[in-house]
Amino acid sequence: MLQGIFSSNSGINGEAVQSFSNKIYTSGFVGTAPMLALSSGMRKSKATSIIQHWFEDAEDVYRTVITNNAATGTTIVVAQGTAILPNTVVCVESTGEYMLVTAVSGNSLTVHRGFANTTVKSIDGSSTPVGLQIIAQAHKEGSEAPAAMKKVGYPVMNYTQIFRNTWSNTRTARQVDWHTGSRTEKNKRDCISKHAQDIENALLFGKKSLFSIDSEQAHTMEGLIGHIRTNVASQDSGGLTYNDFEEFIANVFAHNIEGEPNERLAFAGNGVMLVLNQLARKTGQLNIVVGQNDFGTEINTIRTSFGTLKLLTHPLFNQSPVWTNNLVVFHPGAVELKYVEDATVQDSSNPGFDGDAGTITSELTMEYHCEKTAGILTGINKAA
Repeated sequence: MLQGIFSSNSGINGEAVQSFSNKIYTSGFVGTAPMLALSSGMRKSKATSIIQHWFEDAEDVYRTVITNNAATGTTIVVAQGTAILPNTVVCVESTGEYMLVTAVSGNSLTVHRGFANTTVKSIDGSSTPVGLQIIAQAHKEGSEAPAAMKKVGYPVMNYTQIFRNTWSNTRTARQVDWHTGSRTEKNKRDCISKHAQDIENALLFGKKSLFSIDSEQAHTMEGLIGHIRTNVASQDSGGLTYNDFEEFIANVFAHNIEGEPNERLAFAGNGVMLVLNQLARKTGQLNIVVGQNDFGTEINTIRTSFGTLKLLTHPLFNQSPVWTNNLVVFHPGAVELKYVEDATVQDSSNPGFDGDAGTITSELTMEYHCEKTAGILTGINKAA
């Protein structure tokens, strides 16, 4: 949890000092590496291999569609029969008719029509599928345990990535008084900042790969953007309308992580913020509130009909004329960083070197669980 930003994983305190990301969050480097800094309030765990596997959980299904011409008969065919067990109550969305499922064979359901005194109406989903809501199972008194149902997800993987940066300072520079303070401390700060930015770039834009450098194995990780596959859209050529933005947000908030608040963070460039502010003035429907969290990070809060979005402008997005017009939305409770090694500093002075030097090393990867909770909207360059 990070006070004033998000509340997912509320048992984690963003003010703890144990990790590199905690230190980045509470220091002046948060402006250059906000994803890494914000990860101080997200899940972390130990990586025991360079390859990390996890399962993208299958969602509970509470809606399917009828695909046959059932008319007023007692056999209906649905798209996802595996989500339904005998004695399940279902409801036809378009007619309001309730049915009780008495038997299931694959995607074919035998049903009792007009359940609970509702009116039986003809159903034809052969050309246009008809929506069917799955209400709940009903059980008789003294019933046996029902058949078990399992959610089968699909496997996802990512590689770890090694990050290394070195600082050095000559003996002479160490002894000289500088108006800007200790040159050794400045070089260390610059090294830490570069280390944080390298990790930041990979956390957002990285692509996973396994390859070799000088006959030794190397590996890079997939960043947040690469994990997002479902809710990806582009602004229409005519510009971004409020309805388009609201539809995008609705799709992102339509899914949530079990046991977590339904909240979202977003990164964008100044180009996106300019358009959203134009949209707010033009329509009067978009509510943008500017605030700060405990450590001075500026947070834009956008309240919509579907949920509240915490939006931060990201310096990496502003460096590119393309990325500045992109919006990346994600669930903080879906992110988990896996560390082989958190940031450690080693003396890297060579024998005979007239000065001192040090190297900071990290090895980590990221997992993003339930990618449907995230979204990317690109090419946002004008309000319509």
